Amino acid sequence: MANDDLADAIATNPDRFGGWAVLPVGDPKATAAELERAVKEKGLQGAMIHGYYDGKFFDDPFYEPIFAKAEELDVPLYFHPAVIPNDVKEHYYDGDSWSELTAFTFAGAGWGWHEDLGVQMVRLILSGLFDRHPNLHIITGHWGEMVPNFLERMDQTIGLTVQLKRSISQTYKDNFYITPSGMFFDTQLQLDMTEMGSDHLMYSVDYPYNHPTGVATFLADAGLSAKDQEKIAYTNAAKLLHLNK
Repeated sequence: MANDDLADAIATNPDRFGGWAVLPVGDPKATAAELERAVKEKGLQGAMIHGYYDGKFFDDPFYEPIFAKAEELDVPLYFHPAVIPNDVKEHYYDGDSWSELTAFTFAGAGWGWHEDLGVQMVRLILSGLFDRHPNLHIITGHWGEMVPNFLERMDQTIGLTVQLKRSISQTYKDNFYITPSGMFFDTQLQLDMTEMGSDHLMYSVDYPYNHPTGVATFLADAGLSAKDQEKIAYTNAAKLLHLNK
């Protein structure tokens, strides 16, 4: 029903709107069927998945049909952080020296949920998911949820212990796209340009949750070439999401 309602809203201005499907991930076979319906019948561009479900990380073989269907349909899955488990919050983020509001923010948008999703994305790589589905594409926001700044270190350490067809860093650079989610920080852009290149960055504004300044000028003021600005601003998304059909 949600996907039908979303498709109806998009239909009011299809040249401006697009959308991610919501999926019943607790039933992977039903999820695969709904993703196909949402893409082929309703014209949605892929799906958004939040965190993990029912205590299972998405590297669990239970979820394999979801990724297989996304690769078959050639649509990306956008992974967004979710609220971390309370026992993790209590262990890492609660403290006597700060308020409960600070602890909530520390465990959430300030740090915790980004680290949590970054760990999940590394788990997907280590599981061999992208060896089995080399044309699967994953999008994450918030400049990649802390993963890009540790790619070389993971190759140097974990990479020596796991059997993959490509290195951890190469898998990430091939199969992941990242967006800023309204975090318009020049140093973060430069890091991700160095690690990913302009072909795997896509512009995004986290409105209405975030109201950053410089929305219209950030890319132009970042010292990027006109070609790179165009890729990040729209051509990468148009290609990945098949918006030119």
